[in-house]
Amino acid sequence: MTLNLRQLHELFLQLLGRDLRSRYLGSFSGFAWAVVYPASLLAVYAWVFGRILGDGSNRPEGVSFAAFLALGLWPWLAFAESLSRATSAVVENAGLIGKIALPSWLLVITAASASFMIHLLGFAIALILLVLTGTELRAIGVLHVVWIMALLYGFLLGLSLLLAALNVFVRDLQHGLAPVLTLLFFMTPIIYPKRSLPDGMGWLAEFNPLAIIVHSVREALLKGEAPSATATAAMLLAALLSIALGALIFARLNRHFEDFL
Repeated sequence: MTLNLRQLHELFLQLLGRDLRSRYLGSFSGFAWAVVYPASLLAVYAWVFGRILGDGSNRPEGVSFAAFLALGLWPWLAFAESLSRATSAVVENAGLIGKIALPSWLLVITAASASFMIHLLGFAIALILLVLTGTELRAIGVLHVVWIMALLYGFLLGLSLLLAALNVFVRDLQHGLAPVLTLLFFMTPIIYPKRSLPDGMGWLAEFNPLAIIVHSVREALLKGEAPSATATAAMLLAALLSIALGALIFARLNRHFEDFL
């Protein structure tokens, strides 16, 4: 049975509500995903790396290290946590596949969206707290950040579809994702300014969509600057390629899911 757009929309909202209630809402641990867990990471990283960067040579100009770190950490967590949860969405819901008229891709989109929404809420709270504690953020930058986070969301959805499909056949993939994300975290200028990369390693930031996104978020909120045309094109291209590749691979592998679940 093929669902029409209206039915898919209603089913998405139902699954999204179920995911939010079961994983995030109604308990303190759920609230922790939005604020407490990211805030604890921020405190640890700010203390450790703030001490390491304490000589001021690599310290960001015009803003505290904690504020600089927060503006990069929350978008990263929104991406990394959402991708991790979405990667296992098909396998975790294997009992539903083939039993009800439920497109398996919707399970992936729902898992990614629920986690992403929670971290966006945490990011909004973090921005309010930064302003209340004296960090000067540009109001116009919020509009730019909405667009940047939308592109991050598109990039996330494509990778989620790709990895969720592959995870059905290679179950170790979801376990191997954690160290890969850790490596990618340190390759992305989150705990250090982009300018502090050694000579010859600048390409790591130029060709890393997450580095472009993190840098664009900081420039928007701290300086009120919109992403450059080059940065916008790079983020848009990364999102579109991710969605196209993820949707293609998922559609190709989807027909074989029931044989491996």
